[in-house]
Amino acid sequence: MLIPSPYVADNHQYLNAKTLADAGAAVLVEEKELADGALIRATEELLSSADARTRMENKIRDFADPRANQLIWQDMQTLLRK
Repeated sequence: MLIPSPYVADNHQYLNAKTLADAGAAVLVEEKELADGALIRATEELLSSADARTRMENKIRDFADPRANQLIWQDMQTLLRK
């Protein structure tokens, strides 16, 4: 479940969340929809469907980089040397 902030530069949180949602890897709920109960409905739908959760779990793997920890560590080391 992703709720991007509408108050960030170039709306990048929304664009990133939409990319994941369009791929079936996440559910996007906009902040302006919260008052209408969109988060509750989306949560209830996910909780009631093991198939939907499994599909999302499989889809998010397409975005994963198994080297992420190593790459972050290397970047941290580089920054610390500056």
